Amino acid sequence: MPTIQDPMLTVSSVPGHSGKRQVVVSYDVHMRPEDLLEYHHVLERATVHGRDLHDAPTDAAVVPIAVLKGEWTAKAGVVHRQLDAIVDRIDLDVQQDWWRTDSGGGVEPIAEFTDHLQADIELSIEGDIVALATTPLLSGSWGALGAD
Repeated sequence: MPTIQDPMLTVSSVPGHSGKRQVVVSYDVHMRPEDLLEYHHVLERATVHGRDLHDAPTDAAVVPIAVLKGEWTAKAGVVHRQLDAIVDRIDLDVQQDWWRTDSGGGVEPIAEFTDHLQADIELSIEGDIVALATTPLLSGSWGALGAD
């Protein structure tokens, strides 16, 4: 079976568009000739989502930030793959979480933004999942108040 090696998630600014960020998921697929999957149509899916590290008083959002899809023809050897999407900066985190003042003058959390990101990668052939991987955790502040 094929294996996914060196999965990577990056977020970068989009020149000329301060409200946008480019999300890129890249990885290598290693396939041996004896895997018998050569020349099959491969569907790939990378779901970029926040990861809740329980480092804030409220839970991080669970809605995926982006679902990236692609397809290619399997071949023996190493195939480098890269999927990308442009997302709204507001869909990413802000530098500080939202708080409000309660009736006693104290603060209480309203929302925790996504400041820890990962992507789950799935490869399938003829409806069968043949490889899975998760990118390393990427932490940062890319949102409306964040600093790149």
